[in-house]
Amino acid sequence: MNEFKCRNYVICLALLDSLCTTRSHDHKVMLNKAVAEYYKSNLTKANDFRLALNDISSKVNSDEVYDVTQSLLLYNLAILHYHSRQYQAAYSVMEKVIPVIVDLCKTMCPALPACTTIAGSFFPYEPTYFVCDLHVTALQPDKALAFLSQIENDGVSSDARPISSDRDEGLKEDTWNSRTGALSQDKRDSWKFVIYQYRTRCYLMLKLIKLAKSSLKVLLSSTGMTVGIMFLKSQFELVRGNCQKAARVLNSAPDLLTSQTGGTPLLVMYYNDMAVIHLHMRKPNLALHYLREAVERNSAYENEIRRIFGKESDASDLSRGILPEWPLQSLSGSQYCTLVYNLGITLLHCGHFQRAFDCLLESVQLYGTNPRLWLRLAECCAMVHRQSNEEDRQLSKKMEVIERSVGSGVHRKLVIGCGLGKDHINSTVESGAMPMATMEFAQLCLDNALSCLDSPNKISYDVTAPINSTSSKQDGDVRMPQSSSIFVQAPPGNPLPAEEVANLRCSILALKSYVSLYHHDYLVALAYAEELLRQPRVSGAHKYLAHMYKAEALVALDRIGDAIQNLNPDNITDIGVTPSAESSPSPVERSDKNSERGNSEPPEDKRAAYPWSPKDLTQAKGIMTYNLAAAYAIRGDYEKASLYLSKSKTLAGMPLPAHMYYLKIYLELMQGHRKNVQNFIKDNFGHMAVNRLV
Repeated sequence: MNEFKCRNYVICLALLDSLCTTRSHDHKVMLNKAVAEYYKSNLTKANDFRLALNDISSKVNSDEVYDVTQSLLLYNLAILHYHSRQYQAAYSVMEKVIPVIVDLCKTMCPALPACTTIAGSFFPYEPTYFVCDLHVTALQPDKALAFLSQIENDGVSSDARPISSDRDEGLKEDTWNSRTGALSQDKRDSWKFVIYQYRTRCYLMLKLIKLAKSSLKVLLSSTGMTVGIMFLKSQFELVRGNCQKAARVLNSAPDLLTSQTGGTPLLVMYYNDMAVIHLHMRKPNLALHYLREAVERNSAYENEIRRIFGKESDASDLSRGILPEWPLQSLSGSQYCTLVYNLGITLLHCGHFQRAFDCLLESVQLYGTNPRLWLRLAECCAMVHRQSNEEDRQLSKKMEVIERSVGSGVHRKLVIGCGLGKDHINSTVESGAMPMATMEFAQLCLDNALSCLDSPNKISYDVTAPINSTSSKQDGDVRMPQSSSIFVQAPPGNPLPAEEVANLRCSILALKSYVSLYHHDYLVALAYAEELLRQPRVSGAHKYLAHMYKAEALVALDRIGDAIQNLNPDNITDIGVTPSAESSPSPVERSDKNSERGNSEPPEDKRAAYPWSPKDLTQAKGIMTYNLAAAYAIRGDYEKASLYLSKSKTLAGMPLPAHMYYLKIYLELMQGHRKNVQNFIKDNFGHMAVNRLV
């Protein structure tokens, strides 16, 4: 152990080899040898070290976590998974150690001369903080808060000695009191600062604004504005909806961003956060600029690592369990996967749908459990197929109504176009298993999205327990609100609360109904539209789409009467993207939000992040009235159809969609109004018409 602490790994390995000859079945010696070999490689042979740990673990044959060797094996293996960004695997391993983590902290130190760990270089305090960091990184904020409360209640933070003290350089004499077995006041304050940082991150992940504000005040009063607190404060302002202030906080200390002590470059995090802020500000093109800067900085970081260590590797190999021969702390430094995911979302908002699809498809390898990711992939497919309803208002579509003229003189005739439906006919059948931006693959993505929402991997979070029952109110500690929520994992983002899960489910059902209509699966489309209408938390926009898709499916199923009853424009009172319960809070809730936000801060923007059509309620009623006129025309009631068509023309706005020109000509011809048709063509298609008949 002395040779190991002096970094004489060759001599240390020689001594361990001699021990192996006499104690060949001693698992502690085998573990120490594996650790020494890993340190000898400058922490670059991660694959070999992981194989050695798995081999030793298979020989231990002990499921008892109280066994020191078994616990340390799991602990080292979890750290390898953590730095290779396999957070769920690391969490699964550490779950076996968490029940005895308090006892492990107290019993590890006497066992260290016989059994060494690798954690001290990167988690300099104790395993409890690694567990807490793992909870946060694995998007388990509820368990992180409960674990922090356990740390403080059990007194581990002030009574347990750090496990890195028996190797490397050790603790200074004024830090550890060997007589009382406790840490100094400075060390307690340092650990308390770390606890508040984790607590603030958890509050922000759960969007508990008041608790995050209280914890952030304690951090600012104790240490001032550091790099970590600057990012936390910026995230706090973003969660509150104050995007401009969040950007000002990030730009307040540019000198701090140039100091880099290892891990992910700070400039990568800065540009990524600026991109997220500007995307919330409805500026996707500026967000795309910042993301490109972040990708460029991240690529420079990876190239520098490759240049120093001479190893070619792809960051995406981490998702397949292949670790490059980089130092352990550099494995998790690259943020390539997160940046590609953010880049795909930003490209989708910028209107570059095919490029967004490619980026999001690459992110599926690592974030396949995210239901929102599968929905975004399906949206890319739908947008590649048809970008906007405003296409039908273009002049080129209007000019297709009158296709051409034949003959001359009294024998001259006009040929009416085939209609807009020819652009949406599925002429080729492609396999949905092929990852391409097609409507068939969109159906598969939506099925995966619903499966992720309905998976049992949900977090039931009871926030009734106090976070710190032993601390005073002066420390800024408050109790949690009396409520309970269900969260769904959505990496790399925060867990989705119940409200967002409900909104996400509505979006998936609406798009599934649309895709089913495209595939002529009218019964399936009808079922999804009716299920969407039955959702307890549905926005006005989703309700409007559900009625439209339901009516189209009913017409295709020859249930015209039911479709007409469903197409009642008077029932449409809102097309907002937020549910009515959320978009119109009570006066008490509104005053509470305003008092919490402050008079100088803008209210939270609830508009759609993309300019959808119809853009307002009047236009939406006009389009529904047109569909009602089309339904009456199919049933043969041409007078009512003409009445509702004239109403829709005044509501839909100019320029009119090309559908209305087709329907107008059809209704006039079916009623025998030949002269009206000629006058209508003269007014709207003068280049193709003959002289007006009077």
